[in-house]
Amino acid sequence: MIKIKKVKINNFQSHENTVLDFEDGLNVITGPSDQGKSAVIRAIKWALYNEPRGTEFIRYGMTGAKVDIEFSNGYRVVRERTKNKNRYIVFTPDGSEAVFEGFGNDVPDEVVKAHGMPKVMLDKDYISNLNISEQIEGPFLLWEPGSIRAKAIGRLTGMHIIDKAIRDCIADIKRESQRRERLINEMETINKALETYNDLDIIKKKIDSVDDLL
Repeated sequence: MIKIKKVKINNFQSHENTVLDFEDGLNVITGPSDQGKSAVIRAIKWALYNEPRGTEFIRYGMTGAKVDIEFSNGYRVVRERTKNKNRYIVFTPDGSEAVFEGFGNDVPDEVVKAHGMPKVMLDKDYISNLNISEQIEGPFLLWEPGSIRAKAIGRLTGMHIIDKAIRDCIADIKRESQRRERLINEMETINKALETYNDLDIIKKKIDSVDDLL
């Protein structure tokens, strides 16, 4: 399991220059209200998931913000935002670095691979962050509706694969049923059109009879 070892926060909300060293096990951040505890979580989420958007989180009077996170696997991820820069820098365990710009609202794949804490797709239109929770949120999905919890458990156990297979099968059956109904309708239309030629045998006999007379 990849863990966060150190976080450096510069000019993010109330944090001018904050350094946090984390130990193995449980780490607790305490202090009075409105002293920046929740901002620590927001800074980490900003570095990991590029959230929140915009620049409102930059400390008042400053021109930019930066969050530097060091992980137990030897990687470092730096998220930096100024008037002229909007980038990620990934430092590998061997000391090399890679700079990523122009990623829009997404997070570069190399950043996700470095920290190993991607968002999880619980449904086709629902993506959740299971690694970090906000203030007042219940533990591990308890604040989510029952349907979402069921889908999360399904993904953990692999049931989502079976669910997808069932959905695909139902979709295939529906599509083939619609195709069958369309073909039946086309056959009925063709049969009605062919009714115009039901008296061809009678006409042929009349023609043959006229030929004999001639």
